[in-house]
Amino acid sequence: MFVAATGEGLCYLSLNKIDINALLQSSLFQRKVDLVRDDGNFSEFNGRLKDYLGGRKVSFPEPLDLRGSTPFQRMVWEQTATIPYGEVRSYGWLAEEIGHPKAARAVGRSLAFNPLPIVIPCHRVVRKNGKLGGFSGGLKLKRRLLELEGLQLSLKLDEIQ
Repeated sequence: MFVAATGEGLCYLSLNKIDINALLQSSLFQRKVDLVRDDGNFSEFNGRLKDYLGGRKVSFPEPLDLRGSTPFQRMVWEQTATIPYGEVRSYGWLAEEIGHPKAARAVGRSLAFNPLPIVIPCHRVVRKNGKLGGFSGGLKLKRRLLELEGLQLSLKLDEIQ
């Protein structure tokens, strides 16, 4: 994993082997952010992330630096952050919650650009029919994260808001 922060807060989390080309194309580097290796700065965050990956319910209270995002993306990400641990919501639910009920596809597109998976828990967003949808870390990881949170993945339509 790779975590980056600015003076404003966390700005990037990679769940996969880092793709330097993709990273350099990201909004993080479009803003001309300088990276400095400082593992000590992330010790509390890393501890909570390890706890989460160990199956414990945790929160991530760190401030976030979402500069470079669009107002729509920010609305989607902020609403996604309200989805409780161990629960899922649909893309359509998110669209309704942010006041754009016909924008489920745009919500999905915004989630595809989520710079902070797990912290902004886009893995908790599924299709209305109960299928997983997409995830930047891949569907196997999305399934694993949901199982880690105790979800049974034979989701029924009435279990998804």
